[in-house]
Amino acid sequence: MSAPLFLLDSGGLAEASVGVELVLRGSEGRHAADVSRLKTGEAVSLADGSGAIAHCAVSGTGKGELRAVIEELVHEPAPNPGFTLVQALAKGIVTCWPSRSAPNSASMLSCHGKQIAALCVGAAIEPPKA
Repeated sequence: MSAPLFLLDSGGLAEASVGVELVLRGSEGRHAADVSRLKTGEAVSLADGSGAIAHCAVSGTGKGELRAVIEELVHEPAPNPGFTLVQALAKGIVTCWPSRSAPNSASMLSCHGKQIAALCVGAAIEPPKA
């Protein structure tokens, strides 16, 4: 089984190197520490969206944060050609469900006038019944 992957802020791995301790905060840190309950010594991967992935070992946790030491730093090239899937949703819907043809899809949602991207992972989920 692969290590869980969490997203750092953009550029969070720009100055990173093996042996450096990273701190994951915010909603990702809360999910890693409080929801997933990762423990010291467990494997975790951290990415910043630039293609850099840090394979780490958890060095500690606190309320809403996770600390991890980089054991390996990998740079993945951008896929060529790229692939983007955009799913249109009816106005006012703020929930996310994947398309039946693409169960692991990203959807663009509009919430209070702001565009946000949501990643839907898993088997096809039926929208709620009216």
